[in-house]
Amino acid sequence: MNKKFLSLLVCSAVAANAQAFLTADIKTVSTDLGSSTSSSILTRLFTDSAFTASAPIGYNIWFVADTARDGVPTSGVLEGSILGADDRLVYSARLDGDNPGSTPGRFRANGVSIGSDVLTGGVTQAQVLGANIYVYLWNSADTTFTPDAGDQFGVYNTGTFTVPEIGNAFWAIDGNINSTAFTVSAVPEPGAYAVLAGAGLASFTLWRRRQQRRNA
Repeated sequence: MNKKFLSLLVCSAVAANAQAFLTADIKTVSTDLGSSTSSSILTRLFTDSAFTASAPIGYNIWFVADTARDGVPTSGVLEGSILGADDRLVYSARLDGDNPGSTPGRFRANGVSIGSDVLTGGVTQAQVLGANIYVYLWNSADTTFTPDAGDQFGVYNTGTFTVPEIGNAFWAIDGNINSTAFTVSAVPEPGAYAVLAGAGLASFTLWRRRQQRRNA
């Protein structure tokens, strides 16, 4: 084989891998029957814990790979550190109502490209492919969305990121998600840390005095 042609093939393969290493189909469905075409579309995304108020079209939605399969942060989440060290944002979008369609609370995307740029911080392709995929539904329709203090979200585990022999991976959102379940907290200012440290020291000093009196 011509060496120049072989080199071109290698370069093309490297470039393709740098762009994406997998594609996935996503739907809000009634139940996951193992195929992107075997489950009916259903409203699954809401803005209340009773699951009565459907999330409006345009709300932000994330898909996060939990590569360690140890869950994702929810309580005490701080702005600027939404995800855990082993978690990777693999795809983000806005609710489309079913695409095509216009029903709040529904989402569908076909042939989503998962880029190899998620393989950072020591995370390998094998870890991403074996990860649990969590859906984050944000209670926000900001067009340039970056989570800030006060933003709310809900999460749902769609299961393990597996690759079929033929076709795309399929992530079924087959459980209800409430976008107001959790709230992002602000990062305390340095002064607040000093106040907390001072309060802790004062409490410790008071405790020591009480112990000394008891032992006297």
